[in-house]
Amino acid sequence: MKSKPITRRHFLKLSAAAGTAAVVSGCTINLQQTEYLESYVRSPEDALPGEDTWYATTCRQCPAGCGILVRVSDGRARKIEGNPVHPINRGRLCARGHAGLQVLYNPDRLRSPVRQAQRGSAQFEPLYWEEALQQVAEHLSSPKPESIAFIGGYGTTPDHLYWLAHHFLQALGGLPPLLFDLHSVVEGRKVLSQTNADLFGVETLPVFDIAEADVVFSFGANF
Repeated sequence: MKSKPITRRHFLKLSAAAGTAAVVSGCTINLQQTEYLESYVRSPEDALPGEDTWYATTCRQCPAGCGILVRVSDGRARKIEGNPVHPINRGRLCARGHAGLQVLYNPDRLRSPVRQAQRGSAQFEPLYWEEALQQVAEHLSSPKPESIAFIGGYGTTPDHLYWLAHHFLQALGGLPPLLFDLHSVVEGRKVLSQTNADLFGVETLPVFDIAEADVVFSFGANF
């Protein structure tokens, strides 16, 4: 059987039809559900993949306690801005507040417990968590609970961290936590000294002789 020869006109018609079919097939609707790669961080229940979530909270970089808005994407904090409806800062935020993300992501932050190599030395060595917790338990099992002191900061209003330390010391039989705010001491030294004179008869401020402590545990600071 002989094949029928194809004319030039017929060839162009077939080429146009094939091109149209290819374009149409490429424009077909994909009925498969779109999938997303989730972050390793466990996202909150109200977080949507690929969409930002804003959380209103309080800055803890200094005792001022400015209101902030934190932009969270895929379970990770990405940006900190001032809260425009907060009565303290009314949307303004200092450089220290904007840099609050460094507490989470700074490459030079402490990522494990560390121990001073020698007393008075500026060198520190890393510890495994099990070893660090064992040392903390040994030093806190003191026969004199009243010899254990806890010094905290960030203003004079006790927050949830204060009460956490309070209940912890109460279980050990120790004294309540002491609140010490360096900003208040610098800005209101005269007033605080006069208050101490009215209460105790000495116009001065108390000094914590930390250098004489047997052991010092520092939480949330690398000094």
